[in-house]
Amino acid sequence: MHRLGLLALALCAAPPLAAQSGIEITPSIGYRFGGTIDNDDGKFSANDNLAWGGTLGYRVKRDGLVELVYSRQSTTVRFKPDTGAAVTIGDAAIEYLQLGGALEFGDDPNTKPFFALTIGGTHFAPENPDLVGEWVFSFGAALGLKTYLSQHVGLRAQARLWMSTLSSNTQFWCSLPGGCVIHASSGVFFTQGELSGGVMFVF
Repeated sequence: MHRLGLLALALCAAPPLAAQSGIEITPSIGYRFGGTIDNDDGKFSANDNLAWGGTLGYRVKRDGLVELVYSRQSTTVRFKPDTGAAVTIGDAAIEYLQLGGALEFGDDPNTKPFFALTIGGTHFAPENPDLVGEWVFSFGAALGLKTYLSQHVGLRAQARLWMSTLSSNTQFWCSLPGGCVIHASSGVFFTQGELSGGVMFVF
């Protein structure tokens, strides 16, 4: 009985797994969808496809982290005119690099729902070497769940919203000499959704 009492006391005194984390690194893979740009003559759109990237988090308090997020999607951009059939513009990569914070909540110390907000940039990178890519300002929000399986390993999954700002005179995928392939007709958001997850490494 004495030994059982000491064991119970040790378990109660042990810190929760989540509280021991300082740096969290999560390589992730998922699926990204959506993304359109209105034009005077029609609409540009990105095909849905897989996305990969990662999150680097640094815990600044018991339930909060500063996070750096990167995500890349290879896609095909198409243009659908107001009249006529859609045409393929070309293959491209759409990359997000953002910095922000995540706030965990809930009573379970080792299974943590979280909410995150980030700001940064979006890179529209055409595969055609004759065209120049473009960076625009963007921000994001995520809602997800983290489960700490041990002191150094866990699982993370999230649903994320990406929003990039485009002005009425935004033009990109330009060539010199020549013109620009994509034109935005008005100030809009280029909006995409993403579902992703991965193994989380805690240090």
